[in-house]
Amino acid sequence: MKVILTSTGFDNKNIEKIFINLLNVPVDEAKALFIPTALNTKESREYVHVFMDDLLNAGIKRNNIDTYDLDAPYDEKKIIKYDVMFFCPGSPEHLLSKIKEMNFYKPISEFLANDGIYFGVSAGSDIAANNLPNNLRLIDASIETHAKVGSECGVININDSSIIKITDNQAIIIDGKEISIVE
Repeated sequence: MKVILTSTGFDNKNIEKIFINLLNVPVDEAKALFIPTALNTKESREYVHVFMDDLLNAGIKRNNIDTYDLDAPYDEKKIIKYDVMFFCPGSPEHLLSKIKEMNFYKPISEFLANDGIYFGVSAGSDIAANNLPNNLRLIDASIETHAKVGSECGVININDSSIIKITDNQAIIIDGKEISIVE
């Protein structure tokens, strides 16, 4: 399982480099499923381009990015063609309710089982952790995004931490069974 949980996406270019290194294909061949669902207000939708730009600036080609707003059922067989699922910030409660409504839990699991990268930004990170009921259960801890002071960088043992704090400059990286915090 490959998971990157952030507060602000690729603001820290080291996180972008780690993402590129986790890809199984060259970045210019990578295919992304861009999920802006958590940006559920008119005001927040004005920022959708900022997060799309994260993927474009990392080197993913525009024609390799599909947007899915959890507004219709998704063909589960198509999910394995993607290398990354990018979940935008916004309302984690709204995002989880749409995942439940569209029965998207199973496609996410299948995607991860096929070596895809789950990339969460703020709300996209919150739903991966124990922050909310019916979460994705990708990490057995709660996450505090946008923390003023983050948890110490390095490999972490979840048994020792019920809450992991990440600043806007940090990310939680799950690569297989190893979980670490990077800056």
